[in-house]
Amino acid sequence: MVPSRGFQSSVDYKQIIGLGKNASVDSMVIIWPDRSYSKFDKPELNKLHTIEQPATGVLYHFDQPVTAPLLQPVANNMDKHTEDDYIDFYYERNLPVLLSKEGPKIAKGDVNGDGLEDIYIGGAKNQSGQLYLQTPEGTFLKKEYPLFKQYAGFEDVAVLLFDADKDGDQDLFIGRRQQYTAQ
Repeated sequence: MVPSRGFQSSVDYKQIIGLGKNASVDSMVIIWPDRSYSKFDKPELNKLHTIEQPATGVLYHFDQPVTAPLLQPVANNMDKHTEDDYIDFYYERNLPVLLSKEGPKIAKGDVNGDGLEDIYIGGAKNQSGQLYLQTPEGTFLKKEYPLFKQYAGFEDVAVLLFDADKDGDQDLFIGRRQQYTAQ
């Protein structure tokens, strides 16, 4: 049960569970986030049950073994993205989200025509955007462009790699916004 639904909103905490054509239930097991569990034998149907997590409990044992992870860690040689400390809500109280903390935006595409997907990571205030070219080994090498540093005072709020001029190569679109600081 996850009752939150966005900015300052929630949904009903009641769980309505349909049984289809089944006329009875032999048991009901609730596994809590800490893996403790509550078991109810032959719960009464068509009734409101109030259930609370016990203060202490036995951990639930899953019958199926845990499978190997789907993802493996890899070395990361990319620069760290750093957001500034500006809090929009202090100056614009009716904003639904922090517009100053939207990044980083990322675009992917084959920039150098080698058949591998490269990535552009948009910059934050006082941090230029970064272009990384993929190698055949699957690692990424940073490609420096002075033009990226020239616009480091802006935040990249929209980035896209696409063939804008229809010449067969990828073009980089960057939508930037100037960040202001309150005085």
